[in-house]
Amino acid sequence: MQHRNGPSTDRFSPTFRPIGLVALLLMLVGLGGCVTSDLLNERAERNLAGGDLAMAEENLARSEARRPAHWRTQWLIGELRMRQGRPVDAEVAFRRAWSMKGNHPETPEILDLIAESILAQGEDAHGKLRAFLFEAIDQYGTSYDYVRQGRFLMEIQDMDGAKVAFNKAIVTGRGTFDARTHLALAEFHRRTGDQRKEISSLRHVLFLDEENQTAANRLRELGFVPGPAAGLAPPLRPLD
Repeated sequence: MQHRNGPSTDRFSPTFRPIGLVALLLMLVGLGGCVTSDLLNERAERNLAGGDLAMAEENLARSEARRPAHWRTQWLIGELRMRQGRPVDAEVAFRRAWSMKGNHPETPEILDLIAESILAQGEDAHGKLRAFLFEAIDQYGTSYDYVRQGRFLMEIQDMDGAKVAFNKAIVTGRGTFDARTHLALAEFHRRTGDQRKEISSLRHVLFLDEENQTAANRLRELGFVPGPAAGLAPPLRPLD
């Protein structure tokens, strides 16, 4: 009987069987690890967009179990709780996202969501809303923090406080050159019945962001055709 040199390459040989088992186990572990927190969050976002709150809940629970300190997971949980009519729980989740994200480009939007969740808690939470708006200003102090304050003070019918906040947004400097400032001012003028100033503010928006459809559509509603020359340079002064 002729013998071969070297180890057997028979696929059933004892030498190769352990290696095959290890490879199989590694493959199974790899497959299990493919469902990451980020992937589950993407699924939850699609669920929320499609109105499937039950599946969003399931995917977010799995995501949180895999990565409890993921700011995006907490953000999406907050959105889900708002959709479920649970604004107090939404606030908790949004605040967790804020604490995990800190000072980041997404932070202003997270702060907006916290304010919205407090506003949704009703009149009894108006004091808490005011305190939170001041907290954001104390911590960051940007022009947009004053814009946020003005927007939400309008929502609780404090028009005088809103006007002060918008003026501060302008005098801090960059607020004058932020389209969001002038969009908020347009809403302020709409609510106070000053159509002339509303149109001017909307034109300031288009000067800073010529593709802004919110401003363009509102101008059309007011009978103003937003053509190529619709944009109007904003003034460098506070409200009268």
